[in-house]
Amino acid sequence: MKPQIRAVVIDDEAAARSLILIYLKDFCPEIQVVGEACGVQTGISVITETSPDLIFLDIHLQDGSGFDLLKEFSSPSFRIIFITAYDNFAYKAFQYSAVDYLLKPVDPLQLKKAVEKIQKQSQNDNYLEQLKTLLENLHDKKAKKIALSASEGLIFLNLNEICRLESKGNYTTFHSKGERFVVAKSLKEYEQLLPGDQFFRIHQSHLVNIHCVHKILKEEGGAVLMNDGSKLPLARRKKDTFIQRLTQNSL
Repeated sequence: MKPQIRAVVIDDEAAARSLILIYLKDFCPEIQVVGEACGVQTGISVITETSPDLIFLDIHLQDGSGFDLLKEFSSPSFRIIFITAYDNFAYKAFQYSAVDYLLKPVDPLQLKKAVEKIQKQSQNDNYLEQLKTLLENLHDKKAKKIALSASEGLIFLNLNEICRLESKGNYTTFHSKGERFVVAKSLKEYEQLLPGDQFFRIHQSHLVNIHCVHKILKEEGGAVLMNDGSKLPLARRKKDTFIQRLTQNSL
C-alpha cells in the first residue's frame, strides 16, 4: 500500500475545489486532503496548521495570486501542482522551470499522472531551484533561465549562456559554455518555447542564439560561424530573414 500524501487544495472557486476533491478520491486514493482554502491568507493559515506534503494551488485567488502565497514560504517542504486557466506567459514560465501544472478544466487522468510524478521525485532534488527559477522568470516578465531534464539530471541554464541547440531525431543537444546537455525533446518544442527575438532556427537541425553568431560565411548554400567555433549550415530559404534579424539586433 502506498503511503498517504497529505494534501491541501487552494482555489478561489468552490466548485473547482469540489471537482478536484472528487477526482482525487476516485483516481488518487493515496491522497489525503487535510485542508482547503480560497485565498492567499486563508491558504497560508491552512498550510501552517496542517503541514501538508502537497498543495494543489490555483494561480488566481480571491486576495492575490498563488505566487503571492508561495513567496511567504522561502524554503517550502511541500510540493506544488499548480492549477490555472490558460495564460500564455504563465504557461511558458512553468515550462521554463519544469514545475508541474494542470490547465483548467482539470483532466482527471492528467491529475493522476501529475500525482504519480510527484511520488517518484526525490525530496533531495532541485525542487527549490525550480521554484526559484519560476518566480524569477515571472518577476522579470521575461524568461532568463531554463530548467532542462538532461541525462545528468536537472540542469539550470541562463538563456544568454546557451550558444546553440542541435537536433538529432527526438533529442536536442544544448551547447553552452563548452558543455553539452542532451534532452529528450524535439528541437521544434524549444523553437516554440525560446524567445524569438533571441533564438533563430537557421536549419532543420540547428537553432542558434543570435548573440553568439560570429559571421555568415559565403559558402555554397551558406553557413554560420558561431562564437564557439562551430560552423553550421544555413538553409537558403532562411538566409534573408536571418540576416534581417541580425541587422535588427545590431541596431
